[in-house]
Amino acid sequence: MLDALSLVKSKNKWRLNIVGDGIGAIELKNMAERLEISKNILWHGSKARVEAVSIMQEADLHVMVSLSEANTT
Repeated sequence: MLDALSLVKSKNKWRLNIVGDGIGAIELKNMAERLEISKNILWHGSKARVEAVSIMQEADLHVMVSLSEANTT
């Protein structure tokens, strides 16, 4: 997904909110730096469910992924 976002020509017209701090967070942060899109990403880390839902309510699009999730989304 970060690869695709790095190809968007109008980089100042999008923001990515990432909630969670799983095992891949550091790798994703490094990738965002390499792709020069880190200024568009807000890393929230681990949040309580109420806070996470509040963040999602403000979004136009949701992508939910988890390596440890029992059901795929």
